[in-house]
Amino acid sequence: VGVSGDGQRVVTCRNNGPPTVWDAATGTLYAPAEDHPACAVAISADGAIAVSGDVNGTLRAWDVTSGQSIGTSPPHYRRITAIAVTADGSLAVAGDQAGRVLRWDPAREIVIGAAVHLGAVSAIAVTADGGSMLSGGDDGTVWEWDALTATGDSASADSGSPGTAHVLEL
Repeated sequence: VGVSGDGQRVVTCRNNGPPTVWDAATGTLYAPAEDHPACAVAISADGAIAVSGDVNGTLRAWDVTSGQSIGTSPPHYRRITAIAVTADGSLAVAGDQAGRVLRWDPAREIVIGAAVHLGAVSAIAVTADGGSMLSGGDDGTVWEWDALTATGDSASADSGSPGTAHVLEL
């Protein structure tokens, strides 16, 4: 589930079906994304662009109003488990089942960087300007990443408190 910055649009996905965007006040359904069986979703702060990820590791950005694809990443064959998107939708950050943190530029349709997390990625967040990102994993660690260089530092690696970071917000 993702919510636009103004709280007016909500994006959802279920059972690997196409992601859908709803008007939060009226329940009106916007155009669903074209044929993309999503397992993770996010929406830009202005509610104009949504990003979804699937079981094959493909990311897709799409126009919320029309449902038309804006860009599609090449698959990397690992289930996308978490997605975040910058305020303007120009950068998406995704985590996968294998522990990779991916930076993706939807306009250029390429993954512009990747970093390895310890354990599967269960939560991800990105700053509005896309300069920094956080990833949380099943191993109980939270990493802070420089979005330009894809270098990271452990922000929390308390081995005495194992567990999964399920939600991250910036």
